[in-house]
Amino acid sequence: MFNLSSQANTYLIILVITSIINLICFAALSGIWGFLGYFLYFLITLPFVLLAIYNIDCLTSGDCQTWSWIVTVLTSLSMIITTIVVMVVAVMGSSSKPSTTPSTTPSTTPSTTPATKEEPKKNT
Repeated sequence: MFNLSSQANTYLIILVITSIINLICFAALSGIWGFLGYFLYFLITLPFVLLAIYNIDCLTSGDCQTWSWIVTVLTSLSMIITTIVVMVVAVMGSSSKPSTTPSTTPSTTPSTTPATKEEPKKNT
């Protein structure tokens, strides 16, 4: 189709078909706002979809040295960021543990019991 591998072409065809179906459904459900919302979603996700198509094509056609380094850097960054977040949460969690001593402050909310309604007695 666009000089891509069969797998990338299949992905692209499925993407076009599902996008058209989703666009029709969103437009039917929400009118013009559904159409505009889905169009905005499509524009935002288009770079990621193009990267996925390129990735699929590289996996099947080979010789993608630059792309393999990009994937390596991105996955390594995600591992490093995840580790940093876990370390920060662990440090913040251990320094702010709740106190185990019970509170000695008396409650200021008065204790009230609901009024009971007494039923009248029947004479028998």
